[in-house]
Amino acid sequence: MKLFNPLLVITTAMLLSTQAFAGGLSDNDMKIFRTSFMSSCTQSIQSSKNGKNFSKQKITNYCSCSAEKAGNALTTEEIQYRQKTGKNSEAYINQVKASAQKCLKELVN
Repeated sequence: MKLFNPLLVITTAMLLSTQAFAGGLSDNDMKIFRTSFMSSCTQSIQSSKNGKNFSKQKITNYCSCSAEKAGNALTTEEIQYRQKTGKNSEAYINQVKASAQKCLKELVN
């Protein structure tokens, strides 16, 4: 049984989070990114078909892990690419997808 689509959750969170940047990666920018990412991720899981199967703490752990890894992978070049094209690069998406799989253990264990 598929619990939810982690790629959809992460992609949605990434797209919404990277819209907050005007460029650069200050500490405040990363804080904004992670806060926005956490909110989008949490809402996506809670509203998913199987979201009620997970405790608030497990969802927070998963989204926190994912936000941290997505934030660490985010570069100025990625933000500029997103601003030009309206989407994240394939390389960034692939890096975040791999990280999401690792974070998924936080949710299901």
